[in-house]
Amino acid sequence: MAWNQGIDLYSAKDNAFAKAAEYVARFNLGHDVPFTTYGWGTGQNCDYREHTVISERQRGQVRPVWETVYHHYTARQGYAMPNLDAMTRENGAEGGGGDYGLNSGGFDTLGFGTLTHVRLHWDDIPDDLAPL
Repeated sequence: MAWNQGIDLYSAKDNAFAKAAEYVARFNLGHDVPFTTYGWGTGQNCDYREHTVISERQRGQVRPVWETVYHHYTARQGYAMPNLDAMTRENGAEGGGGDYGLNSGGFDTLGFGTLTHVRLHWDDIPDDLAPL
């Protein structure tokens, strides 16, 4: 929405969103990613808790979110996004929320990112598919 109003949140903080998306995609593809231990206080006494390893929970879960981000940064901005590229290729065309199970994260977005966000140029279309 912001992009369509002329506000480029995609490039905020030195493209932090692109870097985060690459990190998450790399993790979900099964590759090692850097992780920093962090701690926090909880409860009335601020009991110290610490998270020392990255969680494997939900790793590799498919959600219809990759196409929008991938095509913005590659087609519009011209950046190489190798992990997002791999995610879009591995997961095929994105469907709607119900295509990922009733209790999935597929309902986090409307889906159909392949249909709505892939930007092709006429030069990329094979001659036998080009308009007459």
